Amino acid sequence: MVVDEYDYERIVSEYNGFDQSLAALMPQLTSIRNPYIERTIQRLYTANDLVHELLWMENTTSKAELKRMADALMQDVDQFYLRTGLVLLLGFKDPARALSTASDFYGTVQNFHDLLERGEADNKVAESYGYVEEEGRRFLAAFRQTKSQAAVAVLQEIEDDIATIRRELNLGDSAPVSQQKLRTVAASLEDLADQLDMDIRQWLNSERPAYRTEAATASTTFLKRAQQLHRRVDTESRPTELLREVDAVFADW
Repeated sequence: MVVDEYDYERIVSEYNGFDQSLAALMPQLTSIRNPYIERTIQRLYTANDLVHELLWMENTTSKAELKRMADALMQDVDQFYLRTGLVLLLGFKDPARALSTASDFYGTVQNFHDLLERGEADNKVAESYGYVEEEGRRFLAAFRQTKSQAAVAVLQEIEDDIATIRRELNLGDSAPVSQQKLRTVAASLEDLADQLDMDIRQWLNSERPAYRTEAATASTTFLKRAQQLHRRVDTESRPTELLREVDAVFADW
């Protein structure tokens, strides 16, 4: 249809039909715990997200699918603990720290799972996932040193589970963000907000509209938000805190 240059609405309608068929098939595919099938599913998700972007279609989040993914993550984490006996930790440089890291990660996964079970709001689920991802990085880094191939295989499944949940939440790329790039963007945003504030005040003083006070207050609030975001980036705040600050900046904008 794309090659034959069908109209946009027809292509979107056809792809919506494919989307529904894919959604119906996914529970059957994802119930199969096979690394080859799981890799194929991940590629399907990636391709599907890309087509949604190209067609300007909204990527929606399925609570049912999220619950299934959270269940799979919990199962893989439990499986890892079963396969990683205390004797394996003896070869770790800091076994006590590794155990603490494992405990922190398990707690965030359990909390994320519980939030989905209770049907909590999307923003709480997304915030909880941020902690899962953050603690997950520490957990994976700590336990990569294990010599058990079975445990390493489960670690890969856990990493894949986390990435799959990120895609379902439509949170974009999980690649680490350059701190220097963040600082540059945050500084630029503050400069632009400052310039905008000056321009707005000059215009308000010149035109003196009836909503002058409200407009000046809104401009000042946005500038302060941009400054606060810049400070948080400079102090290398936790990703979850930065996300909240970015959301606040966007809301004020």
